[in-house]
Amino acid sequence: MSTFSRSRFAAALQDLVGKRRLESGLYREIAEQLELPKSGRLLDVGTGTGWQLEVIHQMRPTLELYGLDLSQH
Repeated sequence: MSTFSRSRFAAALQDLVGKRRLESGLYREIAEQLELPKSGRLLDVGTGTGWQLEVIHQMRPTLELYGLDLSQH
C-alpha cells in the first residue's frame, strides 16, 4: 500500500468524495440494487468512510452491519 493511501490527506479526500456521493443519492441508489434481507448480518469489505453502511442502516435498521477497511484513517 502506498504512503499516500495511508495518509490523513487521502482519508480527508475520501471523506469529501463520500459526502458528495451521499448528497447526490448515489449510495441510496446502490443500496436499492442490493437484495437486502430484513434481518441478519451484513459485512462491507473495503467500507472506506462507511457512508454506504449508513444508508443501508436507514433502509434496514434491523440488520447488524459491519465494515472492514485496511486504512486506519
